[in-house]
Amino acid sequence: MSAMDINTELERRLQVHFDEGDTWEKIKTKSGCTQMAEANYKSVFKEVIRYMGGCVVREAGSQQKNDLTVLWPAAEITYELKKLDKKNGMFMLNDTIPEGDVVYVFFLTNSKNVKVCDDMNNLLKKNMALKERDYCNEKNIEKIRTLLDSIEEEPTATSVLLFGHEVMNLIAHYVDNKIITLFQFGQFFKRTYNFTTCQFRPRPNFSIFYKTIFN
Repeated sequence: MSAMDINTELERRLQVHFDEGDTWEKIKTKSGCTQMAEANYKSVFKEVIRYMGGCVVREAGSQQKNDLTVLWPAAEITYELKKLDKKNGMFMLNDTIPEGDVVYVFFLTNSKNVKVCDDMNNLLKKNMALKERDYCNEKNIEKIRTLLDSIEEEPTATSVLLFGHEVMNLIAHYVDNKIITLFQFGQFFKRTYNFTTCQFRPRPNFSIFYKTIFN
């Protein structure tokens, strides 16, 4: 079986397994116990993996990315598992930006659906709103130039921060124009700033609308 065939069959078997008994209810987050819910759906996932002849060769710790790496007879595949209990909402990926070879498995408990996505980058790109290409974005660039002139004359906290916001808007514009990928955009934030008395490392907070996955 190819990797694509494996993931298609995995989705089918996960759906069948979760539909048995009260499995969907068991994986819901109750009283804020997210780790217990996570442990429950991971347990079911690993059970299905073993049943299909796969072997878990790596399991990430709590709050680490890429939950499980599975060795199949024909391939080694890394999986990231995500769950949503709300009827409408967003799957929270936090600072885990979708990248090439990682397969995402989504559990939507309200409608009791499983989706295995083996090409998240293309899925996100395909569902992004199509906009008329405007490589220059003159209005935004003019704002940046005006703010730069103001900063050169007399820098203030307001002018410097507004400049930063406008630059970020410009970068986001080039994500829409598919010049910068979502992965590159997310990685842009992962840098460390050293100050005299401390160190600051911001991180992206990434989430995906449930309709992007279950459309």
